[in-house]
Amino acid sequence: LWVGTDRGLARWTHDELLPVPLGGGQMPRQIDTITSDAAGGVWVFDAERGLLRWRRGEFVSVSMPESTGGARVEAAFTDSHGHAWFALSTGQVAVAAGDDIRVHGRADGLNAGVYQAFYEDHEQVLWLGGTAGLSRYAGGRFVTVRSDAGFP
Repeated sequence: LWVGTDRGLARWTHDELLPVPLGGGQMPRQIDTITSDAAGGVWVFDAERGLLRWRRGEFVSVSMPESTGGARVEAAFTDSHGHAWFALSTGQVAVAAGDDIRVHGRADGLNAGVYQAFYEDHEQVLWLGGTAGLSRYAGGRFVTVRSDAGFP
């Protein structure tokens, strides 16, 4: 079990909670999001160090594509296929499948503001709750209903 808080990161192992440094002996400043992936990795977004991934016993820094402009990760989620999803402060959504990270945005149908919540239903449809509406991901495409279009 991994636990991320505004005071650090810890891992529950063998009946004890142990602090986990982020690399180079540095402790995290503030863990804002945490999720896992299909490869047994753990992804965390630290307010100071950015996006990091735990692989083979250590954290490594992950560079997002330039199109994200250094955005913060506002929410993170792992779907039933083991893909890690990251809602960015720009309103974009990044999806990590293994080492491949793809960024989706307005051109892909994501225009419900900044996303703050994910939910996957029993049909493996992914729902993304944003500050200005709701988006649905199914069949490889996004469809968004905005609050200014009658969505409450």
